[in-house]
Amino acid sequence: MPRVLILEDEPEIQDLIGDLLALEGYEVHALDRVPYGLDAIRALAPDLMVLDLRLPGLGGIELLRLLSADRMLSSMPVVICSGAGDLRAAHAEEFAALGCEVVAKPFELDEIIDAVRRAGRRGQPAS
Repeated sequence: MPRVLILEDEPEIQDLIGDLLALEGYEVHALDRVPYGLDAIRALAPDLMVLDLRLPGLGGIELLRLLSADRMLSSMPVVICSGAGDLRAAHAEEFAALGCEVVAKPFELDEIIDAVRRAGRRGQPAS
């Protein structure tokens, strides 16, 4: 069962995405902020991350950069799920270069599920 980490500070959105993905067969873990350093993320060993860009403390953009520089986490697929249109636009090339799926809030339920599926397929080793 694929393990997904949701980093979302709005409890209602966190619960909605978590419930949707659990119904799709994912093992869901959620945090409302980026833990200090990457140790907590490494310990969870997620197969995929759903990431809001505006989080308290370390923001989503900074976290993406840390992840891409981390040997253990750099290949983890990331789905950006954010209402921050200014940040999505300003960093669109960076997201594309990192292979991120991007979903704008508010989103349709099938949009987030489809983005997670696409990202998960990219994160699987070639057979």
